[in-house]
Amino acid sequence: MIFPIAEGQFYNGHQMTFGKNRVQYYDFYWQFYRFENFDCYFNEFGRDIAQFTAQFASKKLEEIEDYFDYTLEKRIIFIIYNKNNEYRQSNIGLTTFDEETYNTGGFSRIIKNKVMLFYEGDHEAYEKQIAASITEVIINEMLYNAEFKDRITSSSQIYLPDWYLKGLVNYVADGWDFEVENRVKDGIKSGKYKNISHLEYDDAIYAGQSFWRFIGRKYGDALIPNIIYLTKIYKNIDDGFLYVLGVKLKELLKEWREYYKQEYSSDKQQPNDENNVLKKSKKEQIYQQVKVSPDGRYISYVTNDWGRKKVWLYDKTTGKIKAIFRAEPKYEHKTDNTYPVIGWHPTSKILTFINEEKAGMVIYFYRTDEKKTEKRNFLYFDKVLDFSYSPEGSRIVISAVKDGITDIYIHTISSGTNEQITRDVADDLNPSFLKDSPNEIIFSSNRLSDTLLNNGDPFERISPIFDLFTYNVEKKNNILTRLSEGQYASRYQASETGANRFSYIGDNNGVLNRYNAVFDSSISYIDTTTHYRYFINSIPVTNYDRNILDHSVLNPSDTYGEVIFQNGKYKVRKGEVNEMKRIPDNEIIKTNFRKELDKKYHKADSVERIRKWLVEEDKRRRDTLKKPLYEYYVKNEPININHYIFEKEKQNYYDQLWRKNYMDIDLDTGKIALPLIRIYETSFYNNYIANQIDFTFLNNSYQVFNGGADYFNPGINMLTRFGILDLLEDYRITAGFRFSGNFDSNEYLLSVENLKGKFDKQFIFYRQAYFSSDEAGDLFKTHTHNVYISYAKPITPVFALKGTLSYRYDRQVTLSQDLISLKAPTINKHCVSL
Repeated sequence: MIFPIAEGQFYNGHQMTFGKNRVQYYDFYWQFYRFENFDCYFNEFGRDIAQFTAQFASKKLEEIEDYFDYTLEKRIIFIIYNKNNEYRQSNIGLTTFDEETYNTGGFSRIIKNKVMLFYEGDHEAYEKQIAASITEVIINEMLYNAEFKDRITSSSQIYLPDWYLKGLVNYVADGWDFEVENRVKDGIKSGKYKNISHLEYDDAIYAGQSFWRFIGRKYGDALIPNIIYLTKIYKNIDDGFLYVLGVKLKELLKEWREYYKQEYSSDKQQPNDENNVLKKSKKEQIYQQVKVSPDGRYISYVTNDWGRKKVWLYDKTTGKIKAIFRAEPKYEHKTDNTYPVIGWHPTSKILTFINEEKAGMVIYFYRTDEKKTEKRNFLYFDKVLDFSYSPEGSRIVISAVKDGITDIYIHTISSGTNEQITRDVADDLNPSFLKDSPNEIIFSSNRLSDTLLNNGDPFERISPIFDLFTYNVEKKNNILTRLSEGQYASRYQASETGANRFSYIGDNNGVLNRYNAVFDSSISYIDTTTHYRYFINSIPVTNYDRNILDHSVLNPSDTYGEVIFQNGKYKVRKGEVNEMKRIPDNEIIKTNFRKELDKKYHKADSVERIRKWLVEEDKRRRDTLKKPLYEYYVKNEPININHYIFEKEKQNYYDQLWRKNYMDIDLDTGKIALPLIRIYETSFYNNYIANQIDFTFLNNSYQVFNGGADYFNPGINMLTRFGILDLLEDYRITAGFRFSGNFDSNEYLLSVENLKGKFDKQFIFYRQAYFSSDEAGDLFKTHTHNVYISYAKPITPVFALKGTLSYRYDRQVTLSQDLISLKAPTINKHCVSL
């Protein structure tokens, strides 16, 4: 019998990726709106948030184009997800076939206008996402142009550090807010911003945002587009600043640091007592929430370390801290810093927390006495932001997201049923029951009206301020009670501490501090019944110069917990409520940012009042059912025979004449004109083109042992690779070729990938030609053909089961040097591997 020769090899030549899995749990049905300058793609549950995106983006695009004095050439493609977990399932942005790792010359992506958005739980944060994405698209187009020919070669690339590009994006899109103020203040005062080029991640972005704010204030925002333009011309950020501002970047950075040192020189570095610190975070670790048990014995808090989430429990009686819950691996990605959401049962014997797992939510009940955890699926909602138990412990009030809208729900634990309280575009946050009024809840909201319309209109106007509201669940009417006090200050995380008393976090002085408030009322007017006006009287009990990011205060004389960010680390602090005394008024100093914000809100409020008056006047004048339109205008005006105005033209003419002093006020009370919804069908785009001259293989295939002679080296060659993919990047086609210096040892590659669904599929064909020799001095030319079929089952973003079936055919031809080599037969080899 004749047996074929079997040989083994230990490397099949297929370069593998690691930690780049996208786990998909279900297939979305994609649709889109097509507008003049952008498209909004959304799935079957995202129509409302897509309409909100279109309304805001249409206005913001015009503003940002005006800021940069640049008109966007390419259409922006917004791909909208209802939550972060859906965003993480997408294949968009997933680098495969080693584009980054093995391409030493770099490549230029042609699609720079595709933007992924996801709703985080409040519309203010979502608006920042939209504005930042528009800004980044415009800056990229300004730097690299929109034409295909200008984006092929990597020589057009300009290295822009995060502090420059992302800092500028955030400054133009968002300007300044309390979170940025807090992080920049901490970075300046702790000395972390000493060298901006050494910063990374969020630190670099916050520092860059503050730098551009400094440039805008000292030199004017009008010069920033010129800096971008000259950076493009000279391909160097230092020259961009030098030729526009006349100052070197090194000197600008010195001025920037001195500017903010002076800005924050009056701060008192509070809190400064380390005795109250329960735990400090590690590098890049985030402390999200803190909750004190009703009996004051336990403090629970949540940490997030690059997606590695833990729930910790501190026992005040023993002084021990232990982790009672762990979830998800640790890896670098866009993390969701809202989960797990924690809350205590009124008995203090059950710690409840809700976590998102495998595209769904799970609710856990940890029993402190038994040290056991029970869990059940938590259905219906897209996302849960916060919750609190009712006084009897049978219900929880939830701030949850459903179809892109954040509303208040009452969830009955035993039956698993939900009762929706609000349904509108306003963001309703931090709900909790009032213990002395068991059927009444208090929450924070940015709604303008105190009446619940519950129509879910995505075009409804919302306020920039978060006020406190109460609602009586038992009465089930549509009227909320607004707890007003002053203007322009937001209030969050309110919880009752006694009869008609509660504690909340407010930004009255420009820093998020804790306030104690007393709920009161007075008679507003009397007709057939007595009508009351409800208000609160607040006193500050902390005077920190760092924001309180989260707090928990339950009883007037018990333990409190809080999370702050100080000296580059998150800290969980604890203390006794009775230690907190009223801060004297002369010690409360408003920050410069708070003063600027008050002026801004006052101006906006005045404009809004005028806008409402103009709208009402306009409606009154247009009401032709009562009297003819011409009676609303000036009568007996002289007739201008040179510029005569016909009756049908008078309405527009007098509208313009009447509004001449208010032309900057937006009177648009309508909705954006929505086009017909289109169904997305798979279409392909050019993804990238790479051209480079190097000394590498297109694919490092295994070279068969040749008896000890030298292995083939490709020498200098020209490599070209290009890719094609669909809009959602579920299907990818990659092709490439390498021309060698001798025009004889060339390579060809074709890869087809299908990443849609629970399994990733890939087909690869690779052909290579090369010269080799053996110990006897014979020369060979080998043609290698490789076929790979790969299947992968992503289990987590960093763990997947992968299998590859490969077939290889080698055709080795002996080159003629003499009569013997001329007669030498061609050697054919077939290899199969799994």
